[in-house]
Amino acid sequence: MKQILKLLLVLLFCSVASSTRGQGQIHWSVLLERPDLPAVEISSFDGLPEKKLHFQKTIDGIKADVRIKPENNFVEFEATASSAAVQSCFISLKADFSDGTPYSYLGEVQGRQIFRQSPHDPGNYELRGMTKQAVPMLAVKTDSGFIVALSDTPAVYDNYTTQTIDSPNHTAMLSSGDGGEATGDLPQGVKIEKYYHRIDQGHPHVFSGILFKSNSQNLNDLRKHVLFAVTGRWGEKAAGRLGATAFGGNYMLVRSNEMCRTRYWVVPGMEYCNKEYTRDAFWQSMVLPPKYSQECYRNEALAQTRGAERPLFCMIWAYRTKLEGGQPDLAAARETLQYIEQHTRDGYYYSSDIQGKKDFQSWYDTAAFNEDDVITYNQGLLAVALLSAEALNLKPAVSSAKAIQKYQGMFNEQAGYFPLSRQKNLLAMDPLVGDLLAQIYFKKALLSDQSVRSHFKQIIAHAKTPYGFKVTCLPDGSYAPKTAYDAGDFSVHWEHPGTYQWGGSPGNYQWGGSWYLYDMTCLIDCYLHGAPGALDEITWRGALDFKLGGTYFEFINTVTGKPEKPNQGWNAAVYAIWNKLMKQGRADHSLIEAIDKS
Repeated sequence: MKQILKLLLVLLFCSVASSTRGQGQIHWSVLLERPDLPAVEISSFDGLPEKKLHFQKTIDGIKADVRIKPENNFVEFEATASSAAVQSCFISLKADFSDGTPYSYLGEVQGRQIFRQSPHDPGNYELRGMTKQAVPMLAVKTDSGFIVALSDTPAVYDNYTTQTIDSPNHTAMLSSGDGGEATGDLPQGVKIEKYYHRIDQGHPHVFSGILFKSNSQNLNDLRKHVLFAVTGRWGEKAAGRLGATAFGGNYMLVRSNEMCRTRYWVVPGMEYCNKEYTRDAFWQSMVLPPKYSQECYRNEALAQTRGAERPLFCMIWAYRTKLEGGQPDLAAARETLQYIEQHTRDGYYYSSDIQGKKDFQSWYDTAAFNEDDVITYNQGLLAVALLSAEALNLKPAVSSAKAIQKYQGMFNEQAGYFPLSRQKNLLAMDPLVGDLLAQIYFKKALLSDQSVRSHFKQIIAHAKTPYGFKVTCLPDGSYAPKTAYDAGDFSVHWEHPGTYQWGGSPGNYQWGGSWYLYDMTCLIDCYLHGAPGALDEITWRGALDFKLGGTYFEFINTVTGKPEKPNQGWNAAVYAIWNKLMKQGRADHSLIEAIDKS
């Protein structure tokens, strides 16, 4: 796979051995930034150097060392600041360009903007006005493509990466710290704190990244090349565009854990607060190196986050950690198991955790369920969680066999599909998730071929649209009325105007929108059960987001075809699962190739 990635990189990126004149006349400066002092230039160079460069300079007791090295279709840069005494600093890489148009990951930048990756408050969901971008990068568009600079994941800089792009003055800058200046529309009273890294004897500060030229001519292709670059520099064994999107997008979502339970964790995406979400992190961590993925698991084991299906994922994750060669926290797993047992009656999992609160019972959080209802998706996860507990020798009081029997029994024989829940007879895309995870981690199916193939026929006949599959719908394929998602006297508010988060109208968000993760996990499970035509559906649906917007998204509005939330982190699981199946000889490269051609 590594050879495939290298070949793709060669095709995507123009040779770094090109003249300065062909590179948009960019002059690079490496700057040392300290509190209350003007920035001091450490070194400078032009274009994309063809040979190694090495600069050293001592500034008020700080020894600065800069190394520039052309390698693997990039120019790598690494700047180190060290001191025998305690000092504070960060490092910036500044680009001065005489012509060209500056870009961020979001697109062309007009005026002066300062981008960040982290709001530094794990509990703040409302800091929407901060100017952010998903990748710490800058780019300058020239007649022949883009010159791009990007730094390592924000996690290695305590989440304080910033990028200053000043179009009127023809400058752009990557920084490993934060000077405290803000652009954007921040809420009244909110201030951005300055942040400089502490250095002393034996504790230097290192800022690193890459420069490269992309031959892309539009934003979608630029984003594609950036994710290939991230994967080529910091990833391993990623296949094709799907692999690069999965690793590159999630590597840049790794953060320093500001709750201090572990060194690292991973955030779901830029639209969320700066914290890890259990279910998202379970899926995202499938593509991360053990250095990060095991820290993500440890955070969940220590946090013991309650409610919905989170404890089920935490138990499965403990077993997955063992399979991957890590050390699961068995004491935490026993605590998780105790919660699961308390919420399991007669083999069924009841997710209600707060009396009177009927929404937020699973990932499908804006729908409401009665306290005595059982969500089919959750029931499948219960079966896998109990299999995991048994495999970890935790001796659960509830047998996995009984949970599996109840999961199988939720199939609606008359309608021919697995419904959303015992009380909501809606055709749904998520009920097969547990069955798929059992096939991945235990190499056995929980559901019969007959029932899964029947479910596949129903979603193809009734849930499929030109813009993906309706995540839920009436048995005949019609969008369900809003009242179908209420529970008793608890009403959902999906008609809220002007916001996609809560539905707005049929076809949007959870009101029949198409969700990449749940479409693909459903289709992959159907494929493993030998459903005729499932592979064709996998390649069609897998490539759809990329055709619409150049990457995968959280969901697509199945009425308008508009995708929302690019690079949604948990979609990486689709690549991880398919890649595992390819390694096991149970799948071919058709999904990877379909996306590469999109």
